[in-house]
Amino acid sequence: MNYLPIEASLVALIPAILLCIYVYAKDKVEKEPVGLLLILFFAGAAVCVPSSLLEKAVVGGFDKLFEGQMLFGPDGTPYYQSMSADIAHKALCSFLGFALIQVTVKWLILVLITRKSKHFNYLFDGIVYSVFIALGYAACENICYAAVNGWDRLSLRTVTTMPSHLFVGIVMGYCYTLWHFYSVAQKKEKQLVSDKALEKRKIRSSVVWGVVNVAIPVVLFGVYSFAGSFTSGIMVTLFYALVILTYIFCFVKIHSIAKKDTAGNVFVNRLILKFHPELDKSFFAAEAENNVASDSNGIGGDSDAK
Repeated sequence: MNYLPIEASLVALIPAILLCIYVYAKDKVEKEPVGLLLILFFAGAAVCVPSSLLEKAVVGGFDKLFEGQMLFGPDGTPYYQSMSADIAHKALCSFLGFALIQVTVKWLILVLITRKSKHFNYLFDGIVYSVFIALGYAACENICYAAVNGWDRLSLRTVTTMPSHLFVGIVMGYCYTLWHFYSVAQKKEKQLVSDKALEKRKIRSSVVWGVVNVAIPVVLFGVYSFAGSFTSGIMVTLFYALVILTYIFCFVKIHSIAKKDTAGNVFVNRLILKFHPELDKSFFAAEAENNVASDSNGIGGDSDAK
């Protein structure tokens, strides 16, 4: 039975909403404001259409670039003259046509809305923010697909594409959190450490994490998209195995990071002491006690895991 587009669109929202609820429930130490999360979700949805139009234009450019390598079978089915041309075309579309554009627009929303937010004070927060943006994007993408194709084809698409958005959201949020708190640590380091000492022992540049914040999600999303672009039996089988592994990774990683959630200032202090063991630890201990006093749930986590 085919659903009307509006009905299929409503169904398309369900996976994204359920995953958002799951991630929100895992944020146990200090819940993020629902209003902020809704803004992130709808902002992610809002950029889906312009992002898709840009993707279409870029992929169209790659199609024209390789049209000289294209042949057509008796039934009109297109195919490439060589496997290398086919792989090159798929790789360019996957990494530059889809991954780079989608990751970049999500990252821009993440930075513009949350970079200076007073609520961004725990390590798990960045992942929550990033996942809500990614799932908002995925929800809008599913709605647009459902409006055109209906429910029958939407169900399979949702199963295969939803984990890629969730996966990118987790990885980008993790790297974004490190970038954010390494930046905070650098500023605090300059206040506590003399210039001479700073030249000898310096916290890893936050610029590195800023680049990693975009580069790693682009590569991972590109690999996922590239793997899903093949139609041969063995590649399809391997892709579905990748889908299952991605789901498992996402849920395990969310549970693991949420369980070790740590206050940002504690992470920053540990980071500074790691690079500057000569500093007076009593100052950091007093600051940690103040943090515990202000948080009835306490703090926890393993800085090495961060």
